[in-house]
Amino acid sequence: MGLFGKPEPSRSDSAPLTPTSGSSPSIPTPTPNTLIGKEALITGEITTSDVIQIEGRVEGKIKSTGLVVIGEAGRVKAEIEAENVSIRGKLEGDCTAKNRVEITNTGNVLGNLRAPLIAVAEGAVFRGSSNMTDKEGQPKDKRPAETASSKPSTGVPDAPGPKLGPN
Repeated sequence: MGLFGKPEPSRSDSAPLTPTSGSSPSIPTPTPNTLIGKEALITGEITTSDVIQIEGRVEGKIKSTGLVVIGEAGRVKAEIEAENVSIRGKLEGDCTAKNRVEITNTGNVLGNLRAPLIAVAEGAVFRGSSNMTDKEGQPKDKRPAETASSKPSTGVPDAPGPKLGPN
């Protein structure tokens, strides 16, 4: 039971991130508010806060505060910035997400990915680099910056070693 006796809403984010045999990772896909059909070609910049599903072709830039889905028939040559991105078709370009980028087993990406969570299914094609960040877009590696007087750690405590050179 949830707050005030209401039924607990079902949570789709509790699904395992590791795909089971024959399946792929999946961002739950609500009904898209914007659907770009298989026969469509859009060039330029798309800006939206809705769920957008691309089954046709898009060339340019996509900015969304919602979910961007590149469907299996979708062919995108664009830079993408969104909350979440699901790539089931082909993306040629860089992709930045505030939460998650997934490439399903039918997805094909030629470009760089940047997000706190990146999921690549078995069978997907990915040629590029990935950079896992925190929610603010900063690299997850938060080591303090080295100063001029500090030296990199080797993981071994400083101890006197054997003398080198002539005695």
